[in-house]
Amino acid sequence: MLPGKLKYILASSFKLDFLYSSPYYSQEGEDIILGNIFDVKKSGFYIDVGAYHPYKFSNTYLLYKRGWRGINIEPRPGSKALFSKLRPRDINIEAAIANTNKDTIYYMFDESALNTFSRYHFKAVTSSNQSRYKHSLRIKTKKLKDILKSKLPKNTTIDLLNIDAEGSELEILKSNDWSLYSPKIICIEILNTPKTTKIYAYLKRLGYKLIAQTLNTKIFEKNT
Repeated sequence: MLPGKLKYILASSFKLDFLYSSPYYSQEGEDIILGNIFDVKKSGFYIDVGAYHPYKFSNTYLLYKRGWRGINIEPRPGSKALFSKLRPRDINIEAAIANTNKDTIYYMFDESALNTFSRYHFKAVTSSNQSRYKHSLRIKTKKLKDILKSKLPKNTTIDLLNIDAEGSELEILKSNDWSLYSPKIICIEILNTPKTTKIYAYLKRLGYKLIAQTLNTKIFEKNT
């Protein structure tokens, strides 16, 4: 199986979308780990924040193919139409998530997987020449708890919360109401040693423990 980033570069540069016909879609094998965690569970519900694309780099598409459904949230303009076409069972929302409702700057690159609201991440991408900066937009943010209040189907248990937001992960976590919406599993991008991060400390206080990790993604389970 090709590593996710190499697969994406080949598929995007040479129109080789058949590379995504393999049974796995995530960048670092996260969907394989999640598939093992949920084992034979044929139906479930996920929240995917920073969903990016219906299947490229997706940690939830394998679960979707298994019969799951969920809510995909992605700020990139035009993303909702693509998700609605390729993942029609899901609730697809074009929105930005933050801990306050505000106007914020969304930095966009040629490689849209690197788009970010984080000024720090923007500087890191441009200084390392990972991708050409295109332009920025001002987007009004929403809190995760407000979206779940209006969009989560009644009496739905959230099995998985997936967050990949290029530097905004902690703010997204803080925008949730954990007394109402407490997923069993959280899959989140953490680029540093997990136990030294504010995200790890925050989730530990909420009663989550680290159970698996890839190079850039950490998976937490709610203590029972």
